[in-house]
Amino acid sequence: MVEVDLHPAAPLFYRGAPATLGDFPPQTMVEIWGYGDEQTDLPRNVLRLSDDFSVQSFAGRGYRVESVDMNKQTFTASVTKLSRSSPLLYQPQLSVGSSYVSEPHPSPIRFSFNQQTDWYMGDRIASSQDLAVGQIIQANFLRRFHEGPPLTTRCTEVWLDQASQDLATMNQIASFTDYLRDHGFPLRVDQSEDAKKLVTMTLLETGLESLQKEWQTEKNYDLSASTTGLRMWEPNGGQAGPDRMFGVWLKEKKETAIGYGCGGVTLTFSVPILYEAYRPGTIVKLYPAGHPVPILPIEERMPKEFDTFLRP
Repeated sequence: MVEVDLHPAAPLFYRGAPATLGDFPPQTMVEIWGYGDEQTDLPRNVLRLSDDFSVQSFAGRGYRVESVDMNKQTFTASVTKLSRSSPLLYQPQLSVGSSYVSEPHPSPIRFSFNQQTDWYMGDRIASSQDLAVGQIIQANFLRRFHEGPPLTTRCTEVWLDQASQDLATMNQIASFTDYLRDHGFPLRVDQSEDAKKLVTMTLLETGLESLQKEWQTEKNYDLSASTTGLRMWEPNGGQAGPDRMFGVWLKEKKETAIGYGCGGVTLTFSVPILYEAYRPGTIVKLYPAGHPVPILPIEERMPKEFDTFLRP
């Protein structure tokens, strides 16, 4: 087990779509991209994290089933090129990763499964009985490492056809978009003009190019102060405390390059008051105007020692 520090703005991908850390079931095998410390050279500072479904989907690869042994609850599969691309509009840059997943494996991989394995086909829950030779599947699994490549992998989730794989991705996209609307879209303040009461901000990388369409000029939105760890004060437990500013107008919108921390759009707002929280380098949250503010879970609030008015 290796302890890692996840950058607050690091994009996470699950089932081929952006996700939050809470979307990952326990024991999910993940690929991480980051930089390590001088002693171990392990990627303890994580800048991106993905399950195997996402890694293979973005690389345009899947697993072709070669043989099935129901008695031993195993099957073999080889990495193969997909004839389609990921349904995700924005393809993350995953240029740095394990050679095991970034290059086709030279020989079939042995998978195992058990009663805890989840199976999906089309829009329904499937079972191991639906597994057949020739299928192009996606899977998440646990690996048993020996010397060299893993000799055995135990599947935790298996998607048996393209329909189930695309459905999983689109459902995850919808779930993540709703999460952002509820918890606020994170932006970094780039510039503030006191005289004009203008604040220019860049959307942090979310993994969804379609989110650029969320914002329209000459419309009003809400802003809320945040920490660099994307945590908020909200002294009334998420009921629009003093750090929430209503009715900020979007005056200008510019598209920028996506990736490496940037979400692909820069926004300039006209604000009634320039709070100290709206200074270059700070992080704020953006909400659709009139969107109900949920009560924040405890892990998203600032600790009591930093705010004596924060309710439990």
